[in-house]
Amino acid sequence: GAVGPIGPQGPVGATGAVGPTGPQGPVGATGAVGPTGPQGPVGATGEIGPTGPTGPAGTNGAVLAAVNSGTDTVTVEVLAGDTIGRPAFVGINQAEQATTNYSTSLTLDGTDANLAIAVARDGTITDFAATFENTQPVTLDGTLTVHAVLFYAPLGSNTFTAIATSDLSLAPSYSGTVTAGNTSAASTTLSQAVEAGGRVLVVYYLDGDGSTAQTLPGRASASYLIS
Repeated sequence: GAVGPIGPQGPVGATGAVGPTGPQGPVGATGAVGPTGPQGPVGATGEIGPTGPTGPAGTNGAVLAAVNSGTDTVTVEVLAGDTIGRPAFVGINQAEQATTNYSTSLTLDGTDANLAIAVARDGTITDFAATFENTQPVTLDGTLTVHAVLFYAPLGSNTFTAIATSDLSLAPSYSGTVTAGNTSAASTTLSQAVEAGGRVLVVYYLDGDGSTAQTLPGRASASYLIS
C-alpha cells in the first residue's frame, strides 16, 4: 500500500565529546614601537685616568720689531738723472737723513748706527712691511717711488749691507701735484738669517724718472718679524 506520513521528530541526543584542538594559527603582524622610556639616573663618576706623556718642547715664538720716525721728518731725495740721493734711517721714534748718497753697503757710527735695532737671539727675518706719508704738499717732476729696505750688520761690525730681498717699492708712487697726507705702503716675505748681537737698520730712499733733483719729506713706520 502507500507510504505513511513522517512521524514526529525524536528528542535531541546527548552532546558528543569535545573534539581535538585545531592547529595553531599564523603569527600576527609586529606591533608599533612603544614610546622611549624616561632617562635613567647618571652613573657614578669613573676614576681619573693616568697622566699622559709630556709633550715635546715648544719652539721660540716670533719677535716683532717696529720702528717709526716719531716727530722727526723723514726726507728722501733723488738727484738729477734719476740718481738716488741721500736716504733716511728710521729707528724707534726717531729718524735721520744720511750725509752721503744711497749705497747697498753703509759704514755707520754715532747717531746713525744707534738707529739700528740689536737682534736678541739667532733667528730668521721672515716678514717686512713699511709705510710712508708725505707731510708737505709738493709738485713733482715725473713719478717718484719711495723704497724701504732692511740693512744688516753682523755682531761687532758697523758695516750694514742691504738685504736685497727686503727692498720694498711702496705704492702708490707720487707724481704731479701732491697734497700732504698721501700714504704709500708695501710688504713682503723673505728668509734672512740673523744672529744674536747683530743689528738691523730700516732705510728709506727715493727713485724716479724726473729730470731734476727733488726731495720728499714725510714720516715713516715699518716692522719686521724674526722667527
